[in-house]
Amino acid sequence: LFAGGKNATDAPAQSGASSDINAPKTDAEYKKEDGLLDLQKLKGTVLEESGAKDAAYLTDTVFVGDSNSERLYMYQFISLNNFAGKSGMGIKNVTADACIYFKNDEKGYTIPQALAKMKPHRIVMTFGTNDAGGSMSAENFIKSYKSAISAIQKAYPHCDIIINTIPPVAKKRTYNNISMQTIDAFNVALADMAQELDLKLLNSNEFLRGEDGFGKPQYFDAKD
Repeated sequence: LFAGGKNATDAPAQSGASSDINAPKTDAEYKKEDGLLDLQKLKGTVLEESGAKDAAYLTDTVFVGDSNSERLYMYQFISLNNFAGKSGMGIKNVTADACIYFKNDEKGYTIPQALAKMKPHRIVMTFGTNDAGGSMSAENFIKSYKSAISAIQKAYPHCDIIINTIPPVAKKRTYNNISMQTIDAFNVALADMAQELDLKLLNSNEFLRGEDGFGKPQYFDAKD
C-alpha cells in the first residue's frame, strides 16, 4: 500500500467552547478550561483509558487522516498498511481525492474506496487541522465530516469508526491562523456528532495539552 501526495503541506501535530467561527483568535485570550469536553455528558461516547496492550489491535486498525495520522507511519508506530490519507488533507477531500495507491495497481483510490479493499476491523479518523484556519465554520466542518463517514460506511460497512479529536497547536508556531479556540470549537462539534451517530470518540487532544492548554512542546517540531 502506498499513500500520500506531492506538494502537500499541513500543520503538524469541552462543551462550553464557542462554535462561532468569529470566536476570539489571540493566544492571550485563550483559556484552557473553555475548551474542555464535558466528559459526564459524553459518558459512553468518549473511550476510556485502557491498560491493555494488544498488538493485534493496531494490526486490525487503519488510521485515516492528514499528516497527524501519517506521522504514526513515518515514526514507525504503525505500518503503511495501517494508514490511509495524506499530508495536507482536509475533510472535504476524503471522498474526492484519489490519493491511495496499492502495489501493482496504477489506479488511485479515494479513502472510502481504499478501505473497502483494506477491510480493517476499525478505523480511527483524524481530520480538522487543515480546516481550522478560519475559512470553515464548525457547522460546515461537521456537515462535511458526516458526508465522509457516510461514504465510508457505504463503501465498507463492516468496520467500527472511531472519531479522534483534533490535536492542539503549540503556543510557539508559525501557522498562527490556526487558533486553539477554533480547534476547541471543532472538537466540541466532533464530540456532539459522535454522540449523535453513536460512534466512539478518542479524546487524544486532552493528553497532548499542557497546563496552558496549548500542545506540549515535546510533541511538536521546533521549526513549526
